[in-house]
Amino acid sequence: MRLLLATLLLSACAAPGQLALPDPGSAGTTLGSRTRLSESERSDEVTPSKAEAEPPAAEPPRPKASDRKIKPYRISLVRGRKRIDNVVVIEVDPTDPQRMWISKRARKLITDFLADEKHGGVDKRVPERLIWYLYLVGQQYDSPIHVLSGYRSKERSTSRHAHARAVDFRVPGVDPKEIWEALKRFDDVGLGWYPTSKFVHLDVREKSAYWIDDSGPGQRARYRKGVPQGREKKRRTRAGR
Repeated sequence: MRLLLATLLLSACAAPGQLALPDPGSAGTTLGSRTRLSESERSDEVTPSKAEAEPPAAEPPRPKASDRKIKPYRISLVRGRKRIDNVVVIEVDPTDPQRMWISKRARKLITDFLADEKHGGVDKRVPERLIWYLYLVGQQYDSPIHVLSGYRSKERSTSRHAHARAVDFRVPGVDPKEIWEALKRFDDVGLGWYPTSKFVHLDVREKSAYWIDDSGPGQRARYRKGVPQGREKKRRTRAGR
């Protein structure tokens, strides 16, 4: 776990303009397959199906390293009147800069921040991987992340929001479609783009799935057909052919 964190975060800090991902060759990492949703399936309760090819995501804009609002190893979150500013997310071993891990204090703080206060708070911890990805989004766009929805205790049991494994968010000044495309580089995630409400859904799961939902607040889901899934795979050829 900590080796994976080191690989992920060294890449993010060394090149703040690039959206860093776990190295497929690192210990404990695998490339997640991408899957298609049927019309009847919902964004956070599906069993993924066969992966299909997808063109590479466009390169996101690069913030200026000399004028950053969000400092390295930190995150800022906003939710209505609540906010946390430049909270240290990543702790670094002073004797070994390559040894890094998620701060226990930050994990508790973010878990509480994403809690559904209307229903008595949260009784589950936010997964470290979801925190990593939120951290990288904040670093990539050098901006606080505006959270619309996190943990929902009254959701149906199959919802990832009910298990503190999902978040709906915006980044001020950034097109949600751009974020949605850029985050496809993350492995094993659910990514939903909601053009009408202008936000992105992000969750962590075993196999990746992407969708676009044109419904508005309180409306039934209206998923677009033909959303590409996964990355284009190179054909394997036998030696000598």
